[in-house]
Amino acid sequence: MSYNKYSKEQKEKILSRILSGEESISDIHKETGINANTLYRWRDEVKRTGLSSTTKYKKQKIGVPKINF
Repeated sequence: MSYNKYSKEQKEKILSRILSGEESISDIHKETGINANTLYRWRDEVKRTGLSSTTKYKKQKIGVPKINF
C-alpha cells in the first residue's frame, strides 16, 4: 500500500511555485518544512513527466521544426 504524506493538490501548488522561478526551493523548504531533497526530486520528476492537466505547467511535446527548402 502506498502512503502519500502530501495531497496531490498541495504538491501541485508547491511545484507551481517552484517552476514559476519566483521563489527558491530553499525558501519553500523553510516555509513548508518539506525537505529540500524532496522538493528537488518532485521538480525533477515534473520536468521528466509533467504535471496533471489541471496545472499550467503540464509538460508539452516539443518537436523538431521542419525546414522547407
